[in-house]
Amino acid sequence: HPDIIVCDIMLPKADGYEVLQYVRDHENTASTPLILVSAKISQVDIKYGYDIGANAYLPKPFTIDQLIETIKRLVK
Repeated sequence: HPDIIVCDIMLPKADGYEVLQYVRDHENTASTPLILVSAKISQVDIKYGYDIGANAYLPKPFTIDQLIETIKRLVK
């Protein structure tokens, strides 16, 4: 099982919101921290990501330091 999942919202076959819902709906991954990353940076998009279970939302572009800090915060 992964310790953490980093998922873009805009994917070719299913969007990141669908991936997040799939992860949350399955017992073996339901509690796995998930970070959404996206160029979609409206407050509506960010709020929706959190509302459906994202643990963090990083707007693009982000730095590797921002990603590392977010991961550290979530895996403590």
